[in-house]
Amino acid sequence: MSNVSGIFAGNSRYATDFQSVVQRSVLIASLPKTLMETQKSSLDSQASALRSIETAFGALQSALSSIGSSTGMSSYSSHVSDGAVAKATISAGAMEGAYSFEVTALGSYTNTMAPDAEGDWLVRVADPAAESLSPSITSFTLRVSGEQDVMVSGNNLNEIAAAINKSGKPVRATAVNVGPPGDPDYRLSVEATKLGPVSISVSAKEADDTVREFLAGIGPAGEPATYLVNGKSVSSTARQVTLATGLTVELLAEGAATATVKRSTGGISSALSVFANAYNAAASEIAKHRGQGGGALTGNGLMGILSRTLARIASHSSSGSFAVFKDLGLELGKDGLMKFDAAAFSNAVEGSFPDLIAFLGTAETGGFLKAATEQLNAVTAETSGLIGAEQQMLDSQITYQEDRIAEEQTRIDALTERLNAQMAAADALIASLEQQAIYISNMFESMRAASETYS
Repeated sequence: MSNVSGIFAGNSRYATDFQSVVQRSVLIASLPKTLMETQKSSLDSQASALRSIETAFGALQSALSSIGSSTGMSSYSSHVSDGAVAKATISAGAMEGAYSFEVTALGSYTNTMAPDAEGDWLVRVADPAAESLSPSITSFTLRVSGEQDVMVSGNNLNEIAAAINKSGKPVRATAVNVGPPGDPDYRLSVEATKLGPVSISVSAKEADDTVREFLAGIGPAGEPATYLVNGKSVSSTARQVTLATGLTVELLAEGAATATVKRSTGGISSALSVFANAYNAAASEIAKHRGQGGGALTGNGLMGILSRTLARIASHSSSGSFAVFKDLGLELGKDGLMKFDAAAFSNAVEGSFPDLIAFLGTAETGGFLKAATEQLNAVTAETSGLIGAEQQMLDSQITYQEDRIAEEQTRIDALTERLNAQMAAADALIASLEQQAIYISNMFESMRAASETYS
């Protein structure tokens, strides 16, 4: 509302009355705008309340996802009886069980290095960043047994080693100093990345087609790693071996050990506890908008839909060994809130993991998780969910009210400006007439006084 106080200089005796006329007129004209602002405030409160409900249901959906995750790979754990011998890693497909094995040899990698510099085709390298294997050759052929030949190039020893490492072949190269202190002698050293004997060659042709070999095969050939499983010897070109589907073991030292894979319900118990808390938070948000003195969304039909959605989730049943949530220590109280008894859950599911998984299911295949996910998606989906649709409608109404309020304010401002101008003009005219009346009255008074003086 425009401020209309103090707009007159008070030149006429009616200035205050004029000001009151403007104020009353603006106040009456502002009544529709005041009503619109009240309506917008109500819509703002509804939108804010709905956002809180949306957040609570989003947390409930996340809790459902956590239950699904807890029944997957996170429910598995692995242990090696002798951690010095090996360490285990599990992945998809792992199954509970104990897997005994014995590492009989860790194996070794083939390593070869450039020979001593001889003649004028192989130089002694004192600075690997400035000098190369040969004064005239910059392109070389890398040959690894079982692999296709590849060309590598470099203007110095470091660049050649880097090119070999980027070649994609199962080798790694470096420049190694074999010279005494003060007299460096850098050699190209190439090592296989697979255990066992590997043929490695770095060669080049000179202008006369003479083939030069730049590795001397220094060092023993590699050996594969070997281990025993159920009395059968297995050979491997890597120290990471697969003992069973989903169970990988990294060999660390020779010796016997047992890798054990177990499945735990601890993660599921924690996820169900989080789910119960999220359910209660969502139920509590809805409860704020029920009954006399309820919140901004009291009477909104969406509240009933959301309540029924929660009720369907809590009352899920199955024909399996676990029929309802109460069988898992998760119970809905008379107050509409969930209570989770972790001890009861642990006792109920001991030795019954398959039955537990059958009841919970997955979000894609069936069981509780699929049913609950579908029910929540119906109200929370970003583009088609009921909560999002209600929020969009409220946002649209708020925008509409804001536009109407702005239009009303423009009309009120124009009315205020027009009334101010009219009242100011009237005030100025009356003030002028008052001045004229005073002038005439003074003139007559002067004439009367003069008449009395000269009579």
